[in-house]
Amino acid sequence: QYSLLDQSEPLANGNGGFDTPTKILTNGVDTNGKDAKMTNKLAVTSLLHRFQEVLCNYISDEKLHSPVPLPAHRVSEMSFVLKAVATLISSLKRGQGEVDQRTWAQVISLYPH
Repeated sequence: QYSLLDQSEPLANGNGGFDTPTKILTNGVDTNGKDAKMTNKLAVTSLLHRFQEVLCNYISDEKLHSPVPLPAHRVSEMSFVLKAVATLISSLKRGQGEVDQRTWAQVISLYPH
């Protein structure tokens, strides 16, 4: 499966952001409209899969570590994911094109976790 992010690394970069994926989402990669749309779709799908993985792992690890809190870097990663989800939703809502129904379904499926 194609993934834009190395899943062994935390999502947040040193600056606390996700610059490259955000640029891909807003600008596309190619000047050809179809290529940019496909790249955007793949980027969003990959980000949502990664966000879901981080959310699920955090919740299960938190249950195992109870009552001892998780390490600070895990809490920071979770905080980053929540902020990134909010930013992604905002970007999707104000996007120029129509967002695919499957993309919204992926966003909504994050909620139960």
